[in-house]
Amino acid sequence: MPSVITANLLRSGEVVYLAEGDRWAPSLTEAITATDAGAAATLQAIAARHIAANEVVGAYLMDVRLEAGVPCPVSMREAIRAARGPTI
Repeated sequence: MPSVITANLLRSGEVVYLAEGDRWAPSLTEAITATDAGAAATLQAIAARHIAANEVVGAYLMDVRLEAGVPCPVSMREAIRAARGPTI
């Protein structure tokens, strides 16, 4: 299953996704998608560097489905995090 790396910015707690250019983006649509174990391992190594630099916390692989090439959350938890709104 395809996956992306998600985390929280250390200073603000904002949900972010690992994007092109070795940066963190607030939108899931910008996330780099790993389609195999090797690509996922590469993304995890990049995220580990950002964790060590105290930029993000709680980075992990998140399963996604691709819709027209755009990553979309699979789980309800990740859909809520990606929507960036309250869960009233």
